[in-house]
Amino acid sequence: MRATEQQLPIRAAIKTLRAVGRRCNILNPEDFKNYLAKANYGENRRDKILGDLTRFYKAQKIEFYRPLSRRIETLPFIPLESEIDSLIGGLGPKLSALHVSSDDYDSASMYTVDLKSLTLIKHERLMGFGI
Repeated sequence: MRATEQQLPIRAAIKTLRAVGRRCNILNPEDFKNYLAKANYGENRRDKILGDLTRFYKAQKIEFYRPLSRRIETLPFIPLESEIDSLIGGLGPKLSALHVSSDDYDSASMYTVDLKSLTLIKHERLMGFGI
């Protein structure tokens, strides 16, 4: 990893600490807890702020007991097949030619796209050999 990639999480934590520090005294853990209790943050953002402040207090050797927080896990959005078909139907003729519907797809075949000629090439595969 490059040095800039390693510094990105540190920069984000510093930005978070500065933003919270504008609204309360972050050197006083009780003042910070009172602010966080009244602030209008989502639960995931609140958990991120708590994590950044916990590491900050540990580095500064300030005694801090992290309050309980929970992170909400959300599922990614998966579009329906009809939504994908309507999206592809709205594409121009060049791009919609690249679409292979599930009815045309043969499990014993492999498809590649030739981008120069915008054609779909079907390759037969040997079953059981993964070729």
